[in-house]
Formats: sequence, C-alpha cells, structure tokens
Amino acid sequence: MSRVWVCNASPIILLSKAESLFLLTELADKVIIPKGVKQELSVKIDKKVKDFLNHRKVEVVNVKKVDPKVVEWGLGKGESEVIALALKNPNYEVVLDDKLGRKCAKTLSLKVRGTIGIVILAKRKGVITVAQPVIQKLMDAGIYFSDKWLSEILSMVDEDGHEIY
Repeated sequence: MSRVWVCNASPIILLSKAESLFLLTELADKVIIPKGVKQELSVKIDKKVKDFLNHRKVEVVNVKKVDPKVVEWGLGKGESEVIALALKNPNYEVVLDDKLGRKCAKTLSLKVRGTIGIVILAKRKGVITVAQPVIQKLMDAGIYFSDKWLSEILSMVDEDGHEIY
C-alpha cells in the first residue's frame, strides 16, 4: 500500500528550518499540500520550501469544500483542508502538529503523524542514522518538548544516552 501524506504547514516549516525537509519526500510515496496550506507557506516561503513544493512527489490540490464535521472544530484553514482531504481518502495520513487539529483528526478516525513522528520513522527506516541532531534542530527552530517526553522519544529510537541542550 502506498504512503500518501496530507501535510500541514508547521511540519514543512519546522523540517525546513531543521534542514530535514527531504524526509517528507523520502518517506512518503506522495505528499499532498492543500492550497490553504500553500497560502500559509507563502508567507514563510524560502528556496528550500519552494523546491519542496516543486518536487515530483508533491502535489498541491484545491479543496472545494470542507466537511461540516471538520468545520465545527473551528480549526485554521490549513488544518481544516488537511483533515477534509484525508476524510475523503481514508488511506491518506494527516501530518500536522496542532494539538486541536490532531484531536479532531483522531476523533474522525484518521491516521495522524506529527513532525517528530516523521523523524522517528526516518530513523526506524534507516533514512537517518541518528535522530538526536534533527530533534535538536527542531528545538532550535522553536518546537518545545518536556524533558520527560524528549527522553521517551530518544528511547523510542534507541538513543537514550544522547544529550540535547
């Protein structure tokens, strides 16, 4: 079965800042970006994001209508479109970090993965040999984890002894 991810803006921005945007196209067979997400990205677009949006595995799609089950959550345009696309295509997995967006997607029985989930998968698949430097760069880019959660993440990828500052 092919791996199709519908991606929100924050994982793209964070992975770009962590110099790890390639993980999305390396791990997925196809990455779908709703136009609402592309609009959000246009504010923070740089060469890396522009190249990513033009990658052969990335497709920007128009979302004509967002399901009322999603609208009632009051999410942003990008999150709403990501979830709406996955609702119409049950084999798609949503990639987003927003807590309320993740809760909505899970409530609607969608497969959900966040930025850290991408890093964990990359390590498990051998796309990266060590997750810690990527996680450090994500933290430097502004993502926050409690020390306890960070230890759990590193333990998941057999990097318990690594220090993150």
